[in-house]
Amino acid sequence: VIDKIFDGISGSLTPLIPALIGCGMIKVILILMDMAGVPADSGTYQLLTFAGDAGFYFLPIMIGAFAAKKFGANPALGMVIGGLLIFASGVSDGNAFNFLGIPVYGVSYSSTIFPIILCCAVMAPIEKFFAKHSPDILRSVLEPLLTIIVMIPLAYCVLGPIGSFLGTYLSQYDIFCWASWRNFAREGDYWYRGRG
Repeated sequence: VIDKIFDGISGSLTPLIPALIGCGMIKVILILMDMAGVPADSGTYQLLTFAGDAGFYFLPIMIGAFAAKKFGANPALGMVIGGLLIFASGVSDGNAFNFLGIPVYGVSYSSTIFPIILCCAVMAPIEKFFAKHSPDILRSVLEPLLTIIVMIPLAYCVLGPIGSFLGTYLSQYDIFCWASWRNFAREGDYWYRGRG
């Protein structure tokens, strides 16, 4: 089970590495432009900022395509679900939403990874179910329509919050572990030098 989880995550993220490297390097260019005194309100600087931010802000849409493909779903539907998650950022601006009376968790999903991967993993069997049980003549309409309708409450009310929770606490755990090992190494070095 653990192998399948890591395989799903890596299969969803690995194709994005070139885009993330490119956007990250644009951020480096922006830092160099800051150091060179290029004004932040210049058109070139702003367009480069848009390009550098786009790869990270729209990460759920890009991951949606590759995660859906990895789990055997339609990549376009994965992108739609990623777009739904990005639109949910309006919820965190103080606007309370609900879906059929179920409250929508107020969080921004832009630049997140786990919510869209969870959504695509759950969406794949749902899409296959509707593909199998839809009449042939209406399958091209019913399959995407019903999949999206089912995924709206699941993404906004269940899977998105769970993925956001996982992402937040995994990153905090990672920071804690890094800080703990750094302190451990520092204390070990101090102890070793003190004995010498």
